[in-house]
Amino acid sequence: MTKKFYSVAEVVDIIGNISKGNIYRLIKRGDIPAMYIGQRPFVPCSWVASKLAEADAWQTKHTTPTKA
Repeated sequence: MTKKFYSVAEVVDIIGNISKGNIYRLIKRGDIPAMYIGQRPFVPCSWVASKLAEADAWQTKHTTPTKA
């Protein structure tokens, strides 16, 4: 079975440079989608993957190629 959701701690580990508190705030604000099980939010893996792809595309666009 493929994983569908990440815990907040997993999102922090994957994205890096962001605290759990900021992730919780962004979820509460509606900037990060989440499904709740009890009071624990879980972030869709697809959302994380799309944000990482956006970051890669931005970095590729804004990185100056080095001359060999």
